[in-house]
Amino acid sequence: MPSSSSSSSIGDPLYGRGVWLRRLVQTKYTSNTIDGFRFKVVAYGGNLMPNTIFRYGREAMNAREGAYRLAFDGVCSPSDIEEFPEEAPLVGVYPEFCRLDYVDLVFRSQAQAEDAWTAILEEVRHLVNTLNVMDQIQPQADLSIGNPPPADFPTNSSSSSSGAV
Repeated sequence: MPSSSSSSSIGDPLYGRGVWLRRLVQTKYTSNTIDGFRFKVVAYGGNLMPNTIFRYGREAMNAREGAYRLAFDGVCSPSDIEEFPEEAPLVGVYPEFCRLDYVDLVFRSQAQAEDAWTAILEEVRHLVNTLNVMDQIQPQADLSIGNPPPADFPTNSSSSSSGAV
């Protein structure tokens, strides 16, 4: 069952929704000499959204011993943020995904790493834009179930049509 959006509503409404990303890269890379390039991205300072925006899936390393690892799967969608727990997948719940506030990746070349960094930035921008669009909801229909008497829509904050969660 989806959560109540509490993790995505924390923040300062004076500022817009967003998150800071810090990119850390290895200090030395020499093409054709060093066989890999590593970078890490940490999400922090999320406003009106959580920092845990990186989706990880649980992968078996040794099925006989029950050993597993978490493997980066992409930037979360809004429904991922609602459905997947932070830090570790829930036991016995499939798919086995969770959300973390960092991603640590290794590539064969610096060019591949730059392409991945560009893709991560694009996906995080898309997430922020989608969350902003989802805040804008409006009435679509009022339906009666059964035969209730006429009623006015309540105006208290729990049923507001603003969509702010």
